[in-house]
Amino acid sequence: MDAFMTFYKASFDRLNEQLKVYNRQLRREEKRLLAPARKDMADLNSGGKLLRGVLVNLGYRLAGYEDVSYSDAAAIAFEIFQTGILIHDDIIDKAKLRRGKKTMTERYIDALAMRDIDPPAEGETRESVAAGMALCAGDYMITEANLHLLENYAGKPHGAEAIKEFDRIVLDTIRGEMLDVILPCEAQDATPVPEEADRVLEESIMDIYHLKTSRYSVMGPMRVGMILGGMTEKRMAIIDEIMDEFGIAFQIKDDLLGIYADAEKLGKEIGSDVSEFKQTILYAYVKRKNPDAYEELLKYYGKADLTAEDIKAVQEIFSDSGAKRYAEKKMEQGFERALERLEKVKFISEDHKEILKDFIQYSRHREK
Repeated sequence: MDAFMTFYKASFDRLNEQLKVYNRQLRREEKRLLAPARKDMADLNSGGKLLRGVLVNLGYRLAGYEDVSYSDAAAIAFEIFQTGILIHDDIIDKAKLRRGKKTMTERYIDALAMRDIDPPAEGETRESVAAGMALCAGDYMITEANLHLLENYAGKPHGAEAIKEFDRIVLDTIRGEMLDVILPCEAQDATPVPEEADRVLEESIMDIYHLKTSRYSVMGPMRVGMILGGMTEKRMAIIDEIMDEFGIAFQIKDDLLGIYADAEKLGKEIGSDVSEFKQTILYAYVKRKNPDAYEELLKYYGKADLTAEDIKAVQEIFSDSGAKRYAEKKMEQGFERALERLEKVKFISEDHKEILKDFIQYSRHREK
């Protein structure tokens, strides 16, 4: 994995310094009551792996440029956008941790509690006010990402196309989030015949994987980099297909880590997918294939305060029912197909193929 890690480290070190500069600017706020929120936003915008930003650089590199610095501003925009969309995601999921830190909502709940402040309006709670503040913070970061692109690429080579593509990625990510939110409810609809309901469930899960992970985390960043580098649409479409295959496998890996990983390494709560009633291929497999195991799973799925024993029970259900083995097989097939298709591409140099192959293998064996 040396080729990818060498590229990753060089990009990470450079982008991390630029992100520090941006975060210092983000902390500056003349309105006293807004200053704490801006500091929290800057803190949440640091400490990430910068993987999406690095993939923007990699896309630009694939377009034929050794010096990828022209794509750096787009890489930073993706990191700003990611922070914004994760703040929104944490509101939806009622998450308490992100990147090993308290989420935006939890920080504001703590800030109000520390000063013994309760909202004066009837029906309002500290939690609802904190969620409102977090929602605004997420909106701010997503808008800032677009502004960052405009300030750096408006009127420059391939700038307009890159900005347009970025906005399409934002919209697709939101579409994926909408599906993720509504699917647990829609999956309970008893109107369709069971076979049709199962098919729609699996198709919708794959749509979420494509829109929320593949498009937002892998294909999108690389495509923006390739656009900035002037790559043809025909060539980008070929790379898109490879990265989509890989991106779905990447998400299945996430699902497995969300159940079986070490919480300290993962940086968020283990079992959060279970308490949030997330529709994953693990859940869908049990629902479709093993009614008894599914009935047992429903004792824990959607439960707010999962204990260590609860999580262990869910792990055993997924393992004993065959769901874990099924997910692992689908994941491995995705990684293998991506590698096989990459090998057949003629216009990517062997050096660049080596970076991509190493990236796929790195993702395949990651622990967080």
